[in-house]
Amino acid sequence: MAGLDDHMLTARLEQASVAARVSPVEKLRIVHALQAAGKVVAVTGDGVNDAPALKAAAIGVAMGKSGTDVAREAADVVLTDDNFVTIVHAVEEGRVTFAAIRKTTFFLLSTGAAALVAVTLSVFAGTPLLFLPVQMLWMNVVTNGVQDIALAFEPAEGDELSRPPRPPSDGILSRTLWFRAGITGAWMALAVILGFIVELHNGYPEIHARTLALTMFVMLSFFQVFSSRAENKSLCQLRLLANKPLLYTSLAALALHWAVMTWPVTAGLLELTPLNAWEWLLCAAVGSTVLIIVEAEKAVRRWAHRNDATAA
Repeated sequence: MAGLDDHMLTARLEQASVAARVSPVEKLRIVHALQAAGKVVAVTGDGVNDAPALKAAAIGVAMGKSGTDVAREAADVVLTDDNFVTIVHAVEEGRVTFAAIRKTTFFLLSTGAAALVAVTLSVFAGTPLLFLPVQMLWMNVVTNGVQDIALAFEPAEGDELSRPPRPPSDGILSRTLWFRAGITGAWMALAVILGFIVELHNGYPEIHARTLALTMFVMLSFFQVFSSRAENKSLCQLRLLANKPLLYTSLAALALHWAVMTWPVTAGLLELTPLNAWEWLLCAAVGSTVLIIVEAEKAVRRWAHRNDATAA
């Protein structure tokens, strides 16, 4: 290695799978060479001399039993059982946890943006206030609040270990999810404000139009949380009962919303009025459109990916 410059070393590393009898300085140089080539580098070690490479890597893994204190301090992960198989399980569990955070963030961002845009549009349109403050609180705490917690219990999709590492530039949300949050949030806002305006135009009182708009938003959130269960897979590929807390809490949120609208005491506090069966069906039909949009977007992306793979 001493006779190779950085470009030659990088080329050799692309072909070689083992570097034997390297010094700690050379081990650190290998890490830097791979990182310069755009690789995500993990380093394992247990000695004092491994500390620089452990610190420089994207993730350093030290041995908990046989490793030195210096190596453990420099590492990001410490294997308490000194078993390399544990790394595989840790990577899988970490990706499942990150995916749950990403899905929940997408759901909260899309529904929150939709509510904000819808209320803003109602102000500029000169209509009565779309949602009252207490109704906004009801949506965020009671309906969306229980669904986003249950979404965090989404189990592994099964392909976690076959996915390549995420680019370091990626944030909580990928470009795909930012785009999806934008189109679904805009559609939800447009559907709710149009439903509110149509009700007012047809002569319904404000309390009825506001109740319909609120129920429509609740239904849109109901279907949006199920579309958030997978970033790339179709919802048809997921088992409905794989996430029982999500299913039960989502249905409970709908039942609770219906109960609040029906009971005169809570209906008076939230300024709501009961809806008939046809209006509930209308809200459910409009709510399901967000699921159709997401599934269509996923299908287009999968088709484009297959075409790219075929062309390559």
